[in-house]
Amino acid sequence: MLCGFAAAMFAAVAGRYVHGVLTDPTGIVDNYIYFDVGTEPAYIAMYRGDLPGPVALWPPLGELGGVGVFTLLLVTGLGLSVVLGRGRTLVIAAGSLVAGAWLLRFHYASLLWQTKLVQLFPRTTAEIVHCLLLLCGYAVYLAVERIRGSGPGRELDNRSALIGAVCGLALLFASTGSAISDHYMPNADRPISPGWLAWTAHKTPI
Repeated sequence: MLCGFAAAMFAAVAGRYVHGVLTDPTGIVDNYIYFDVGTEPAYIAMYRGDLPGPVALWPPLGELGGVGVFTLLLVTGLGLSVVLGRGRTLVIAAGSLVAGAWLLRFHYASLLWQTKLVQLFPRTTAEIVHCLLLLCGYAVYLAVERIRGSGPGRELDNRSALIGAVCGLALLFASTGSAISDHYMPNADRPISPGWLAWTAHKTPI
């Protein structure tokens, strides 16, 4: 009943806006596609922008499976915030925003080749990173609160620990797979690279 009532209220307040975002009935068209949008949509840890100039290896290789320390901090903050504050309003709200922006990001990515429209794709990067940084800060606050003994219960809930580990590892594996796989996508414009070798393998007859 609670979920049904919350969904009904959300639909009454924001249903028209959500429908407009998904279907774009206003005729607003954003077809400015820069190279960031053409990379793997699961990579959100770094933003280059649309400035001209030569593009080096992208996404840049990090220390762990192609991802850097910043991504690892985001993963750790997400997991700890869920472990220490799964029932807190801030964790639920920020986590829901991350999940919604993530799904919307992949929705636009799935239509990108067909429609040649970017729409709100780049804006999801800023929203996801902002919410993850917020969760990182809140995880530090919850950890300090627990160490000082002012937090709720010093015993960790096993379910919260499991859910937090799954959330953090899911983000880590998505970012790692994205950072690695994009280098091996066929690409004729980047010679002497894994993508160029893949493109050559597809185009060279046996």
